Amino acid sequence: SRRNNGDGSFGVDLNRNYPAYWNYCNGSDSNPNSEIYRGPAAGSEPETKAMMQLVDSLKPVVDISYHSYSEIIIYPYGCASVDNPAKDLFHSIGLNMRAHIRDDHNKLNTYAVGSAPDVIYEADGSDIDWMWKDQGVLAYCIEVNASSFRPDYNEWRNI
Repeated sequence: SRRNNGDGSFGVDLNRNYPAYWNYCNGSDSNPNSEIYRGPAAGSEPETKAMMQLVDSLKPVVDISYHSYSEIIIYPYGCASVDNPAKDLFHSIGLNMRAHIRDDHNKLNTYAVGSAPDVIYEADGSDIDWMWKDQGVLAYCIEVNASSFRPDYNEWRNI
């Protein structure tokens, strides 16, 4: 069940709850009513803890998390003030991925590629930042669909 925040609101944005750069650059919110509520502490949620344990035990090389919406490929780091020394590698792989992903209009090479502050906005406490910073995992977030947080399954199931 979702966290009861004690003020009539429920839940935490799990993609703002990871320890790496948690509450670092105004890329999350301390207000429990916010859609980007980071939670009361870094890694506080059972789902975040479970994912961290899974990654720590499996030691993956690459991770892709899918979100919606925006048609972008995001790589670490989510704070503009944090330098990623492997940014050129991440960007090169991201461009290669973009060449193989079709957009809502069935076109290739249209997704934006970059770190969160480069392509959308700052986001702290994300899973991809934690995976890269703490685990050395080449981690990406792909935002699919250009128009909805909940794309129609019948339209998207084969894409």
